[in-house]
Amino acid sequence: MSNITPIILAGGSGKRLWPASSESCPKQFCNLHDADLTLFQETVLRYSSDDKSGYNPPIIVTNLKYTNFVKEQLREIGKSAECIICEPEPKNTAASILAGAEYMSNNGKGHEPVLVVPSDQYFEDDAYINRVFQESAKYCSEHTITIFGVKPTKASSSYGYIVPRNHDDKPCLVEKFIEKPNQEKAIELFAAKKSLWNCGIFLFTPSKIKDRYTKLSSELAKSVCASMDKANMHNHVIHLDPSSWSACNKVSIDYEIIERSDDIFVIPLETNWSDLGTWDSIWSTFNNNGNLVDNNSNSYECEGSLLRNYLTTNLVGIGLKDTVVVQTDKLTLVMDKSLSPKLDKIVSNIPHHISDDSVGQRHFRPWGFFENLQESKSHKVKSLHISPHSRISLQYHNERTEHWIIVKGQANIEIDGEKFVLSEGHSIDIPKKSVHRIENSQDDYLEIIEVQKGEYLEEDDIIRIEDDYDRVEKK
Repeated sequence: MSNITPIILAGGSGKRLWPASSESCPKQFCNLHDADLTLFQETVLRYSSDDKSGYNPPIIVTNLKYTNFVKEQLREIGKSAECIICEPEPKNTAASILAGAEYMSNNGKGHEPVLVVPSDQYFEDDAYINRVFQESAKYCSEHTITIFGVKPTKASSSYGYIVPRNHDDKPCLVEKFIEKPNQEKAIELFAAKKSLWNCGIFLFTPSKIKDRYTKLSSELAKSVCASMDKANMHNHVIHLDPSSWSACNKVSIDYEIIERSDDIFVIPLETNWSDLGTWDSIWSTFNNNGNLVDNNSNSYECEGSLLRNYLTTNLVGIGLKDTVVVQTDKLTLVMDKSLSPKLDKIVSNIPHHISDDSVGQRHFRPWGFFENLQESKSHKVKSLHISPHSRISLQYHNERTEHWIIVKGQANIEIDGEKFVLSEGHSIDIPKKSVHRIENSQDDYLEIIEVQKGEYLEEDDIIRIEDDYDRVEKK
């Protein structure tokens, strides 16, 4: 049997885990529970390729603006991908999954098993689920699509349910799907012990899933195929054609394919699982003696509370009960834990310049990322990390000066047409209105300390003249 190729879906936004997760820095790329790895990195390692794992290197499907997240976080754990498929805009899972399958087919792997997995889930027993997936892959040629359901551990209205035709532990056909129920219905389903939580994991061969799309969603299939045929590929990064991709319907694979098919097989998983979709689920999965407190926080006489501090300063909670406290470099969230499922709706009423900038200290850009180190009304200190063989836009600022100090690597710098090469320990000034750019032509990250001074220090005082990432404002 051929090895399984994982398709890892890494394009979601995780709005109910604000302010750690937002559109600019979604939850799969965050360290949510003070672990050494992000959820994306844990997912890559869970299905990691080596001589005995039974997995090939993964296909990563993500939004274009998260490409550097993927590259950087793969580099940090010493892993590589078969390819990174970059979506010009989010179109939900039906299009994303088919793009991965199309890549497999185009590369002569149409009859090999593919396992589609989200990038932001928790499994208590990775060894167990991998044994189940490897065993299930043996039957890929017999089953068009296999899905996996987790045996519920409580009555939950947070997940969709799968009802199998038979109620044993063997693979069987699906009787029906139930959308996220109200709590009363969830209690009924849990008591009956005949249904499974839908964890959004799918197993199939590319040839069979493509045939199903052709039958049930031919227009979507044509658009995805065209976007792949016209895509640009460089160093295993595939940029789908924006025009073709824009024609794709924004719909999940569950609605478009799975629930419209009558031959779906389901296999139960018996291990603790969570989609880690809310602060409440983070707390319930990882709490220790009733509280979840990270290494930068302290709690005294607290109960049922979560303290997550993304700063190096201390956070202290005293006498808290069922409370979530999340501190970032922009703001501090204090919330009744029971409101966790509603947080995305609450945040939608907060001004966007607050809600979207209020992520952790690492802010990713197409060229790399920066971290805010210090800030006042008249100055800001950042640590810039320029990706290998990348550069910022050719730009100038009307309201601020900048001072760059090279901390690691070698910087190619251009200021008003004059070019400089600076090594570690050297620095340079950039006056107001001077046209400038940093480039990293090395094979490792370039690290720079940037000190901004001025009365206005916001990001919209970046006037781009040239840009490798099509961010020059059209006039």
